[in-house]
Formats: sequence, C-alpha cells, structure tokens
Amino acid sequence: MVKNRFARRRKRYTHQGHEHALESIRRDGRACGAIPVATGPQAFLEAHALERIGEWDPACWHHDILGFGITWVDPSPTSIALGIPTRFLPDIISALIPTSSQVELADSADNGYAEVYGLPGLRHRTVGRTAILSVPGINGRIEIPVASPEIWDKAILIAKASWDEGSVFFWDECPTDWHPVERAFTQAWPERHGIGDNYYRASRLASDVLRRLPAICAPFAAHDMWFNYRGKDGYESSSNGRTAARPARSSTSSSTAKTACASRSGPAGMSSRSATSTAMSAPMSVWSATWAVAWTCGI
Repeated sequence: MVKNRFARRRKRYTHQGHEHALESIRRDGRACGAIPVATGPQAFLEAHALERIGEWDPACWHHDILGFGITWVDPSPTSIALGIPTRFLPDIISALIPTSSQVELADSADNGYAEVYGLPGLRHRTVGRTAILSVPGINGRIEIPVASPEIWDKAILIAKASWDEGSVFFWDECPTDWHPVERAFTQAWPERHGIGDNYYRASRLASDVLRRLPAICAPFAAHDMWFNYRGKDGYESSSNGRTAARPARSSTSSSTAKTACASRSGPAGMSSRSATSTAMSAPMSVWSATWAVAWTCGI
C-alpha cells in the first residue's frame, strides 16, 4: 500500500506510467521517498544539463512541447532517465554537446582558454537501447531511452549539422575523456565548474526542478527559465533570453530581456545554435551561483 501511494505521488510529478513508477520505487527503496534526492555530483550534472536545455527554449517553436522536450523523468539518487521523443533528440543533443569553434581555438593563445559551449566534459555511449551521458570524474549520469543505437547516432549527426561551419566537437576529438580545451575552460571558471564550489553547492534546486519538470511545465503553456545570481551588489537576474553575440568576457553583465513565447519563431536574424544564453555574459567569479529557476507555466 505504501509503495502504491508513493507511486501515485511519483507519477504526478514525473509523468511515468504507474507500473514504471512502482518499478522505480522498488529499485530505489521506500527510504528514498516518492522523488529521490540526488547525490551532490548527480545534482551538479543535472543542474548543468537543465540550464543547457533551458537555453534551447523550444516552447517558442513547437506548439505541443512538454517541458523542454522531456515527456517523463525517472530519477534515482545517482542517475536520472529522461523520456525524450525521437524528433526532439537532435535539439537536446545540440544543446548539450560540448563544442567550440576554430576561431575560438585560434584565439585561445591570447585569452588563455577557448569558449566551450554545451556541457564541458560531457560524453556519451549506448548500452542496448539506452544512451548514457556522463562526465568523466563525476559520479552521475543521464540516461535517454532510444528506439535503437542507430537512431541516437543519426540524432547526433543532425545536431552537429545545426551548428555553424567550423565548429569543433569534442565528442569526436576525445570520445571517452576530457579534451585539454575543456579542462582549460572549466579551470577558468572554477566557481561554475569546480566540484565543491558555489555552483556545485547551489545545484540542489535545479536538480529538484528537473526531477519534477513534466509536472511543472504543462503542455501548451509558455515556459521560460530564469537564473538569479547573487553578486557583490545583491541578486542579478538572467533569463534564457538570447543574444546574437557569443558570451562576452567583459567584467560586467549585459542586460537581458525575457524571451517572448507568444511567437513560435526565434528572434529575427538569429540562428538557434549560434545564439547563447546571457547567463554566461558576466564572469562567474563575481557571482556566488546562488540561483533559482522559475517558469511562467500558468500554474
């Protein structure tokens, strides 16, 4: 009876089927409750993934989207499975795949590092009909069930084609380990990417949101993602409204406007892949990375 009660509560938030939810309760144990709390490294991974997926903002382009392309989730303490329809796989991959550009790499000698887009260090492999995303050195993973390994490989090709010519994909350069460029980039932003630093300590909220995302973002509702960063002068808000410019390295944050979801087309003259979140416009060294996530979901 207790497991059934937990399963009913769980599926309300995760949108799993009842039997699927029951299996998850049995797997994790009743001590974890209806929605398990992620371990620190897993929450860190989920926070970064949610932020990247939020930058994609598909609500402006797809009328039947459900929670940023995610129809259901299956969280456990050390992993999370995401139910993503096949047609949205390329968009999700394109948001997460770590990449840079030949221009950035050429400028890295002067700047000390090259800009890395997507989730630095993220790598993928397939086991049966499941794509597994993880970061070497971090004890956590994201699982994405797929129809077949071939479907996943095709989605990767489509995602790569959506990026600008001259893009460098670290999944090709270093398929199983960190690329030196990714290492240099994360070391340049320790508060954001360092284990135990500010972003790591503040990642619990984003993880909790991702684990309830299908219930939070109902279909046919405009939704947006906002991050509030605590700076020297108080809190600074940044949304997933995008600018055509790549993330700036200046010492001050640029102003940002909330993305309007009334239209289903992106901002005029803006590529969905070359546009990036202004959340990276200010140096993370200024922010404590204390952040909140909110949506205008009609709830």
